[in-house]
Amino acid sequence: MLRLNPLLRFNGQACAALGFYSEVFGGSLVVQTYADWAAADPSADIAEADLGLVVAGYLKTPSGFIIETVDWPAAEPVPVKNTAVSLSLEGDPANVNALTKVFTRLSEGATNVTNFADTGMGFWFGSLVDKFGVTWEVAINPSVGM
Repeated sequence: MLRLNPLLRFNGQACAALGFYSEVFGGSLVVQTYADWAAADPSADIAEADLGLVVAGYLKTPSGFIIETVDWPAAEPVPVKNTAVSLSLEGDPANVNALTKVFTRLSEGATNVTNFADTGMGFWFGSLVDKFGVTWEVAINPSVGM
């Protein structure tokens, strides 16, 4: 089986972001820091400044999708964010209440681009940039056939 998971890279905010997404979506968290890596492999060359950062973070939601996070090591330059990428969360019309709740939670501290609402064309849509700089698009799309 193949699976495509978003891997979100942060500059010291991976653990906080994953905790926030856990509150929004529910599910089980696994967070490993560079300190965990150093403890497991004493020969690993890990900078002191990185020990508190996340080397691998995973949230498996009750819906079955997985969000992965990682922090950039201090010695590596943080890349420019790619604003052409967004996470799209879709459901069928039976999911309107659940997706409204998710959109509301993601909106906490976010910049709303488009409020989640009925477009009048048979589907609902909303988009935002969350408080960690991740762009989300949330939609009810009856034509997807989920």
